[in-house]
Amino acid sequence: MPPKFDPNEVKIVLLRVVGGEVGATSSLAPKIGPLGLSPKKVGDDIAKGTADWKGLKITVKLIIKNRQATIEVVPTASALIIKALKEPVRDRKKQKNIKHNGNITLNDVYEIARTLRERSMAKTFAGSVKEILGTAQSVGCQVDGKPPHDLIESINKGEIEVPMAVGGEVGATSSLAPKVGPLGLVSMVVYQAGNGPEVKLFSPTIVQPILRPGVAVQSPKKVGDDIAKATADWKGLKITVKLIIQNRQATIEVVPSASSLIIKALKEPPRDRKKQKNIKHSGNITMDDIVEIARTMRPRSMARNLDGTVKEILGTAQSVGCTVDSMPPHDLIEKIKGGLVEVPAGKVKFENKKCLKISLFPSKE
Repeated sequence: MPPKFDPNEVKIVLLRVVGGEVGATSSLAPKIGPLGLSPKKVGDDIAKGTADWKGLKITVKLIIKNRQATIEVVPTASALIIKALKEPVRDRKKQKNIKHNGNITLNDVYEIARTLRERSMAKTFAGSVKEILGTAQSVGCQVDGKPPHDLIESINKGEIEVPMAVGGEVGATSSLAPKVGPLGLVSMVVYQAGNGPEVKLFSPTIVQPILRPGVAVQSPKKVGDDIAKATADWKGLKITVKLIIQNRQATIEVVPSASSLIIKALKEPPRDRKKQKNIKHSGNITMDDIVEIARTMRPRSMARNLDGTVKEILGTAQSVGCTVDSMPPHDLIEKIKGGLVEVPAGKVKFENKKCLKISLFPSKE
């Protein structure tokens, strides 16, 4: 006997379709027929639900419950880029091998990256932007009149600054509102963009976010002001902020990265980000600073031991461009590997300035 029909069971079917067109019922029937749905009706519903994507190949998710299908478009990066090109609708049967050699703006790329951020494999929003630029290169279009790969190189070199959160500055309420406005009960949010926030829900199995559209947690303007106050010690630095939202009240917690801790340790004067670009952090910090940063980052480190974490921080210092005790950070990594520098469990104590030896154990004297 077939299993008993459960009206509360939810099934999801993914289909690849052409937007705005009714698919062949012969291809739909084997997938949705056994679920008790009419292929013709579902085909018509898909055509209506994808009218904004007319002529584009897209993925559609059917959420089926009690023999009723809800249609949801799951756009790919290439589909979003081609849509942003705003090309005229073409007859697919008459026109083949279409070249998408138009032009989109960098703001379009940012918007696409925000749309796909949840599905991105990149750690940062800048990484997601580079992913989209790579897709634009494959599609064949230009971005702001330039080849997308040139813009990737510019981002890598720091010539283009991808918008992210900046300590001590109030983010745009228009970008905060859609993120903090709908949250009603306990949830945790990472805010990482003054011009377009990045939100990640932490431990969804433990901290279950409950989204309640139309119910405000706090005023986005107030949250923006609170973030600016809480990050005053990090003024001008790009940092991640964690909002812990309970009972519609947001508590702000700074989650510093290794690079931001190093730049803060350099104690550089505050700069106007709008006037000064491509700042070089070529100063000097001490080995004590490195060990202190390593202890701060230890819970998030992938290294087994503290000396491994110290080497991670030294690697970040190399990338930042500063020196440590007036030496290139990479030289110190080699000295740690060679046993000339020992990472302390307690306080740092220099015994020999030439070999920069650090005692692992406190003196018996």
